[in-house]
Amino acid sequence: MTENSFRPGRRGFALAAGSAVVGGLLATAPTSGTVHAAPGRPNDCDEIDAGPLVPPPSDDVAAQVAAIDELGYWEGVWEGRGWTMTENGRMNFDQYERIQRKLSGELMVVEGKGTVRSAPLEVLFRAYATLGYDTATESYSWRALSNGGEVVVPFEVTDDGWAWELPLGGPARMRYESTFNGMRWHETGAFTPDGGQTWIPSLEFTVFKKRRCEVPGR
Repeated sequence: MTENSFRPGRRGFALAAGSAVVGGLLATAPTSGTVHAAPGRPNDCDEIDAGPLVPPPSDDVAAQVAAIDELGYWEGVWEGRGWTMTENGRMNFDQYERIQRKLSGELMVVEGKGTVRSAPLEVLFRAYATLGYDTATESYSWRALSNGGEVVVPFEVTDDGWAWELPLGGPARMRYESTFNGMRWHETGAFTPDGGQTWIPSLEFTVFKKRRCEVPGR
């Protein structure tokens, strides 16, 4: 997704049709009709995840795994509530997040889903992102995908969570900050039209860890 897909709006930011930035992810929302969730509890770990991860094939991959280990507290299934500003105004949603390690543990996959608070089977958006680590630059990289496009941006690990920013063209950008306290994950998002002089709140949610996505042998 290009920077021009997002533009400042009166309510913090306006979005390209059918998309939103929710929970630190680029999210795709239905443009028409109603999408219903599949039967059963959302975000259960899939059977394909059973069994241990593949051993790191090299010292470089082992170093990547060690870097992602710093965010091991993030793994699991999270549920809670939040709100975000869209071009149609404020939207309240129930939030579901599933965070899992993949490959040898050097890749973290983040999947999110938001549903209408008053109608749990009505899906408002889905989101997908990955987190990796580059040993050459000693930095984390955040990749979010939506609507056939993607953004790849730096990912800052803080003392109690993480933060990342999404450039929107010129001085405008979004900033997302998450903090973790035990089983609680709190995230905020804010928009600046002027390079950081003014920040307009545009997102907030709190979710709680319900269970880990256990992988035997880890």
